[in-house]
Amino acid sequence: QAIQDYRRGVVAGSATFGKATSQIVLPLQRSRAEVTQYVKLTTHMYFGLDGRTHQGRGVRPDFTLGDSDGLSEREERLLNYLEPHSVERNVSYDPWPLVALDDARNASRDRQARSVGFETVGDLTSELKDRMEDLDEVDLELHAFFDTLHPLQVLAEKYRTAAYRSQEVYRVRNHAHEQRIESMDDHRRELNTERRSVIAEDIYIQESYFILNDCMAL
Repeated sequence: QAIQDYRRGVVAGSATFGKATSQIVLPLQRSRAEVTQYVKLTTHMYFGLDGRTHQGRGVRPDFTLGDSDGLSEREERLLNYLEPHSVERNVSYDPWPLVALDDARNASRDRQARSVGFETVGDLTSELKDRMEDLDEVDLELHAFFDTLHPLQVLAEKYRTAAYRSQEVYRVRNHAHEQRIESMDDHRRELNTERRSVIAEDIYIQESYFILNDCMAL
């Protein structure tokens, strides 16, 4: 949020839920062996530079990547416990000039609309959410557990296939220091090669790269 407030950069991704608080759970009885009652205390609340909490609002990206599929079941339950208070505080800060992002934002939407990968990921995300909401109880007997887990593993594999593409948009290289370390460590070189492959093929990172180029051209 501070990046947006100061206009030092743009945020790409999906909106956060906006819990913006921290809690601690304390037992009411002194004897921990017989604790049956607890109290939950809010110990921290977080605010933006405008003096308002992010609760129920979250951070809204400048560029949305993928379809927003609504709140999760856990987040829907949290809506009943939000404390959307605000504080009045005059904060002095010096933001950079405002840059019009409409053209870059429209270009990003058009690219995602043409992307088979983003379309497939959106469908799989919706299917995964439906399956997770049906898992009220999970049988921990070994065979039953793996029977439950298998459809989720199939979805995860489909997601990995859709979210990565072999089309080369840019090159991912190590800096000189990392290259020297890899020359002495075969295992590290293997892991780093895999990471660079993921960075090169991830459709979200690729779209962020396109967004960055569009913003630099403004």
